[in-house]
Amino acid sequence: MAKASNVEKFLVITAMGANSKSKFFYSRVKGDVEGTLQQLELNSVHIFRPSLLLGERKEFRAGEKISGMIGSFAKFLFVGPLRPYRAIEANKVAAAMYAAAQKPTQGYHFYNSDEIEKLTTRS
Repeated sequence: MAKASNVEKFLVITAMGANSKSKFFYSRVKGDVEGTLQQLELNSVHIFRPSLLLGERKEFRAGEKISGMIGSFAKFLFVGPLRPYRAIEANKVAAAMYAAAQKPTQGYHFYNSDEIEKLTTRS
C-alpha cells in the first residue's frame, strides 16, 4: 500500500539484532520486515532498532520490567562497544522518529539505540 500510494517517507521500529537468518523467531521476523521494506524500493525509509524499550505499557511483562530496572540502574556499564545495547525510553524513540521525519532525506537509514539518542540531541 505504501508503494502504491507513493509514500514519501516510511518510518518503522524493528529491534536490535533484527536478522532474517536469525535462529530466534523474534529477530528473524523483524529482519524479514526490514528485508521486505528494502525490496519495496521506497524513496525514504528510516528503520529504528532500539535495544530494550523502557516506558509504561498497558500489559505487564515481568521479564521486560526486571530487564528495564537492571538496564536503567546499570546504564553506566554500557559504554564503548556495549553502548548500542543500552535500554532506551520509548519517548526518545518517538522523538527521534519525529526528528527523522522532518529531514529531507532519501534512501535507507538504520538507527540503533545509541544513534537514536544522538538523533534526539541533534534536533
